[in-house]
Amino acid sequence: MRWALAAALIVLLPEMAAACATCVSSAFGDRTYNWAYLGLIVMPFALTAVVGIIVAVRMGWRPFGQVSLFLARKSRETT
Repeated sequence: MRWALAAALIVLLPEMAAACATCVSSAFGDRTYNWAYLGLIVMPFALTAVVGIIVAVRMGWRPFGQVSLFLARKSRETT
């Protein structure tokens, strides 16, 4: 019964129905619409960073290993 009432209201009052976020408001009024553009702008930088980190690790870069070596060297210098 509820579905029939909702369908009847949508058919009889189409000006109340909102098709989608882009039809309801502009890109400046609806801030969720801008996330797609932000994703497109950030994606090349994120992919470059991921590929760079993978290449650096494959070439032997070990950040945590270098920190432990630095700390071990510092402790030897103070004693």
